[in-house]
Amino acid sequence: MQFNGLDGIEFYTHKDDRNRIFAEYVIPKSQNTPYDIYKLVSIKSNYFESYLRGIYLHENDSYSSAKELIEGIIDFNNNFGITDRIEPKVRTAGNLLKGLVEYSLCTTAHECIQITPNGWKIINTPENKFIVTSESQTQIKPYQTNENLIVLLGKYINTDNDSKILFIIWLVQAFCEGNHSALLIMAERGSGKSTLTKMIRKILDPSRVDSVVFPDKADNLLTTLSNSYLVAFDNVDEINKDASDVLCAAITGASYTKREVYTTNSMAVFSLHNTVIMNGIDITPTESDFAERCLLLKLNKIAPQKRKTDSDIITNFEKDLPYILGAIFNTLSKAMDIINNLNPATLPRMAESYLDMLAIAIALGIDENEFYRIYTDNITRLDKARSNSDLVMAVKEYMNGISGRYIEGTVYKIYTTIKNSTKNKNALPNSASHFSRKLRAEYNALSTVDLTVNFDDTYSDGTHIKIIKK
Repeated sequence: MQFNGLDGIEFYTHKDDRNRIFAEYVIPKSQNTPYDIYKLVSIKSNYFESYLRGIYLHENDSYSSAKELIEGIIDFNNNFGITDRIEPKVRTAGNLLKGLVEYSLCTTAHECIQITPNGWKIINTPENKFIVTSESQTQIKPYQTNENLIVLLGKYINTDNDSKILFIIWLVQAFCEGNHSALLIMAERGSGKSTLTKMIRKILDPSRVDSVVFPDKADNLLTTLSNSYLVAFDNVDEINKDASDVLCAAITGASYTKREVYTTNSMAVFSLHNTVIMNGIDITPTESDFAERCLLLKLNKIAPQKRKTDSDIITNFEKDLPYILGAIFNTLSKAMDIINNLNPATLPRMAESYLDMLAIAIALGIDENEFYRIYTDNITRLDKARSNSDLVMAVKEYMNGISGRYIEGTVYKIYTTIKNSTKNKNALPNSASHFSRKLRAEYNALSTVDLTVNFDDTYSDGTHIKIIKK
């Protein structure tokens, strides 16, 4: 029996009963409904039976028993395992391009916020669609509101206006499933970085644990990331190479395997796709791969006469929280109408995330050129913060000490010349080839200290480098 309609349906089965199957499908927009409508129902419901009859009639120009089709789905599940196709989500599912975002409230009734281009509402979902971890807490119910999100939330963010806008856009985009830049909150003591981290936690992913200490081993970092959607690290000093690699995987989505402790053969699989926050006094990533996946939020120090207690700030914030959530969901709904019509001339790093953020910016009343300026200024600010890395400082120190405007030669020649002249022998990698890769990766950071690096691969004796003082 020919039936292609099942191709557009996602199936979910109850974790304790393989015969309890749920279907998520789309009713396409029409004259009566200008937007696609997403339905999530039991396959044994009247709704789904009617849907199957309609699809089958449309495809085959004939009538078939919906009961027969449903029995076929159950039979397929038992024999081939629809369960293998299920991917339960942590806290949020869907994205702007799909025109559907669902955000779990982690209630016993399995309620979630369903956001579409025509607004948002609270619905019930199958209990196994979202993973509820031991740390997860119930989110409060949002209020419908017409208040401006930047005004509502902006008063709690102690930074300049551009950074405030970028932070709010980042936060809204974090409600979408997918890639999110890590947020680095840099601030002196007394700037409210820990309080802001607590507020972000309450908005996006309420948990019994507000923030954690950054683990000293990559394996411990894997475990921490696998337990939550939002992971917030407090007072971070240094991020080593192994940790940077794990964080990159968590931001863009990846699976890690490692042998379980105290077993001989068993392997543990960690599926990572997180939103990451780190705060610290001087939190600048040294690895370029991780830096390219970050945004920087630098907080201003709070004057003593303006300082409030943490409990007073959180109390006032919690009164506003239902309205803040409502304004976030309104913004996501508007952004869904905008994103499919976007055609930006330039897509910076983290392109998918940038496109989401651009749609959100426009939904908040910020035009495309202004958002591009704010976003790229933030990248430049982060590059400047990273310009004091050991490698950049070693190259800068050497170039300041020469009489000419530039040096050039093979990778090995330039590498050995700078390494022999620098006082910090650990500033440069252990090989010339690694040095070349690091120079390419640090191109932007080098430019902030007025150095340009050109590479020429046409020479017979290998790549030549030319480092120029601006």
